[in-house]
Amino acid sequence: MKKEKVVTTEAETYVVIEKYGRQFALLMLLGVLVYGSYLVYNWNLDRSEKNAQEELFVMQKKIETKANDLAKADEEATKTKLDKKIESAKKSELEKTPEALTKNFAEQIQEYEAFIQANKGRKAESMAAIRLAELSVEYNDFLRAEKILSAITLKHKDDVFFGLVKMQLGSVLMDEKKYSEAIEQFTLVVDTPEQKAFHPQALLRIGACHLETGDYLKAESILSRLEADHPTTQAANEGKNLRRLALLKKAEKS
Repeated sequence: MKKEKVVTTEAETYVVIEKYGRQFALLMLLGVLVYGSYLVYNWNLDRSEKNAQEELFVMQKKIETKANDLAKADEEATKTKLDKKIESAKKSELEKTPEALTKNFAEQIQEYEAFIQANKGRKAESMAAIRLAELSVEYNDFLRAEKILSAITLKHKDDVFFGLVKMQLGSVLMDEKKYSEAIEQFTLVVDTPEQKAFHPQALLRIGACHLETGDYLKAESILSRLEADHPTTQAANEGKNLRRLALLKKAEKS
């Protein structure tokens, strides 16, 4: 039987490199290209996000300028009426209604809505939607605010915008007296460990919702949990008063 020649490890390595070196080089090049593409993608993503937020800042300034102009005009009109001793004069003539919102901010609303659609999935979308919802709430247009917040793209529960949006949406639903739906939004926050910073306020509002619906037992239970889990928070201090009210209402009911 012919004895096979023993090849050293170094020689074997050399043969393998010589034989497959081209494939290795191509694989390495491919890896570099893939990683490079990933970095470029992230860089472009960050840049586009930054550009979107800069655009949003300009839009925000427009709303602030418009609001200041309206407030100034209202102040001057009220002062004129008071100077003339007109009986119908009030402290403010500036209406805070959905109709007034549409009338005074039609251009800005349209601009925001287009921006939100163009930036779906970005942080800028959430930021713009939250600001537009705040403006809507200021003018008592809770239905518009609810619609805006409900349409936001929320990809990750650990994102701070998840908590912000859910808390704001829940608050809007409370303003609309949709307490069951509001509880659902606040509960989503409480059930998400990553949103721990919002838990005290979410529990407080859940308790307030149960109080409004007359479910004093649940209100007491939730508010007791708030005090136990977050004793040093402002929400817990506020919750104590609500819990006393729940106990009082429960006693009156029984």
